[in-house]
Amino acid sequence: MALLTATPNFFFEVPTVWNPAAFGEAFRRATAVAATCDADLATLEDWFSVGGGFGPSNRVKVVFTNLDYGLGNNDGYSKDGGSLINIVPFTGDPNGDAAARAVFVAELAEILMDYRNKVTQRTTWLAGNSMGEALSTVCEALLHPEGYYPSPIRGPRIGPWLNYLKLPFDWHRPNWIDRTEDTDTNYVSFGCGIVFIYYLMWLGYSIKDIIAKAGSTFEETYKNLTTRSGGWKAFTDLLNFHYPEMPIPVYRPTSDNLFPLPELASITVTPPSVIAGETATATVTLDAAQGGTLVTLLSADPGYATLPSNCLVPLGKTSVDVPVSTPALTTAFPPANVLLYASYGGSSVATTLTVQSAVKKGILKSLTLNPSTVVGGAVSVATVTLEAAVDTPTVVGMAAMESGGGPGIPRGSHSSIVSVQPSVTIAAGGTQETVPIHTSSTGQQGVTRKATIVAGAVVTKSAILTIESG
Repeated sequence: MALLTATPNFFFEVPTVWNPAAFGEAFRRATAVAATCDADLATLEDWFSVGGGFGPSNRVKVVFTNLDYGLGNNDGYSKDGGSLINIVPFTGDPNGDAAARAVFVAELAEILMDYRNKVTQRTTWLAGNSMGEALSTVCEALLHPEGYYPSPIRGPRIGPWLNYLKLPFDWHRPNWIDRTEDTDTNYVSFGCGIVFIYYLMWLGYSIKDIIAKAGSTFEETYKNLTTRSGGWKAFTDLLNFHYPEMPIPVYRPTSDNLFPLPELASITVTPPSVIAGETATATVTLDAAQGGTLVTLLSADPGYATLPSNCLVPLGKTSVDVPVSTPALTTAFPPANVLLYASYGGSSVATTLTVQSAVKKGILKSLTLNPSTVVGGAVSVATVTLEAAVDTPTVVGMAAMESGGGPGIPRGSHSSIVSVQPSVTIAAGGTQETVPIHTSSTGQQGVTRKATIVAGAVVTKSAILTIESG
């Protein structure tokens, strides 16, 4: 081995039989890692609550060399100068310095797991199982995200678990919280552990707390931290709100840390009003960007407006546009105010699309009486108003009915003391007309009668007229 450089806690070496180009790359990586290695060691010693295992008399050897598998490995902790980390030289990688720092932290974290277990005589973090691999990955991502994330061969590494699919019919994510897999090469098991560590941090526990309170499984760790059981259920109940399990996975996370999970900010529609048969655009917005986010969509009245059953907010984006279709209805109808919903993460937001009739026929909007209470024999005035002016005259039917006891338009006989003309015409281009309502005496002193005034043009409206004795 040829010595490249050294620090108080580390030697950096390279095989003596190497081509000059590879030697030059290794020297650059060694220089880069040497600039941060002692600070990284101090941070990890604090996280693992152990110190004093290294120094000038027990330096760790860091060798930059080609490997048959992976980006780095280590031989565990030795108290007599035998601790060894191997790292590939990242030849030709423009981000090689940062990548080497990240891999260095991952391997050093595993050495500290071994050192901690020897000091405490416990075996709560083992470098060779899924828990240990999850922790070392989180350590490198926390300390050197600039080296961990830029390349798909490094991070993020949670995709195989988040998008789990085992043919032919199993897309339910495996539970590696209640049990630990005795290997560090299964991206599914240690990917589950990575997400769970970030979940614990989101709950408010520091990485130092998580390391200190570890058990032989993440469930035991959860119990030690929270004094509660059921970590897998709490974790997946929350996660499945935002990343539901699906037979066709679509998630492309940009980070191993999915927390805090974004919330729906809004759904809006443009334009807010359309003629039946036209298309509008709904915009679904999150309060923060994340990996592909599946949002459920719903129209409260699909007879007037429909939209897809779901939409995917793209990777790294906060919003997406989706089409809203309306049917080309051939009958006149009053404006329909359709609620459009978006649901994600256990919450929903809504907006309203107004769909208007394409048929140019007057539609009654309202009927009002002035006054609404008269003495028998007096006249009231009914005002009928259309939703909008149309280019042809609109005939509004009128009637005065006996008031029934139930809700809605009465179906009884015509009133015996109130009369109104059978119809009124609103001229083309107009929206309103008035009609006199004639009344007669109630016939008895102190007796009050009521009549229902009805008007209809496409839709029917009604109002109550009260007749008092003179």
